[in-house]
This record gives sequence, C-alpha cells and structure tokens, in this order.
Amino acid sequence: MSTRATIRRVSHSEILGAVNAQVLIDEYAAECSIFCHDPQVEMYAAMERSGALQCFGAFLANELIGFVSVLSAVMPHHGKRVATIESLFVLPAHRDSGAGDDLLSAAEQYATESECVALLYTARIGSTLEKILSRRAGCEASHTVFTRWL
Repeated sequence: MSTRATIRRVSHSEILGAVNAQVLIDEYAAECSIFCHDPQVEMYAAMERSGALQCFGAFLANELIGFVSVLSAVMPHHGKRVATIESLFVLPAHRDSGAGDDLLSAAEQYATESECVALLYTARIGSTLEKILSRRAGCEASHTVFTRWL
C-alpha cells in the first residue's frame, strides 16, 4: 500500500522554493498548455497578504509532489465571496496516491471556511481533471470557458 501524502497550508514561496520546484513548474507548464513557467512572485505575495490567495501543498517525506492555489474575492454583482482554483497539479508519478483528491478536498474546505458560496474549477476539455470533477460529489458542469489567445 502506498503512503498517503500529507496536505498542509503553505505559502506561495514554499511552493516556488521547494527543492524540486523547477520540475513541478516545468511539468505543470507542459501539461496546462498556457504560458505559466514564469510565476509572478510579487503578485502572489501581494495576493497572499490581501487574503485573496491560499495555497496548499501535498508532501511525501518532505518532498512537494503537488499543490493547489485558491483565489477568492467578493463578487461585485451579488456581494458574495467566490473561490476559484488558480492552479492544481500533482506530479504524474504520484497521481494514484490520492494527493489530487486530498488537495481538492483541502481547497473545498478552505472555501467553505472562508464563507464562499461557490468554488469554481477550470478543467481542460477531455482532461483527467474534467473526468474527475464530472464524478466528484457536489460538482456540476455549469459554464463553458473559451480562450482566445491574443
């Protein structure tokens, strides 16, 4: 039986400062197909200071194997707090460990504790995450996101 990852709240700097951070960033960038290999450290720090960003890390024997970043804000059109997953990633070698599900649960618990009325996920069409979310209790497909690259 494989060891379950430990999930804990972390700062963005703990993720970006992990010994294997460059491996995580490179693999994440290769999978997500958007320009994401240049994390904006100061922007993350400012969002964290304002309370708009909370990150969680998945660790096995003190090695970071995955992370999730949750953004939250009060929406001006209804005055309610909504959270969104800014990023979610687990190294491919650890995807069967339950770390991804545990990270999603941590994000959901954080959003609930933060009095958010919803947690929004964006998953690439046909991705494993889309399939997981389609079967995840309480998740429903509610919107379609279109990207126009400029």
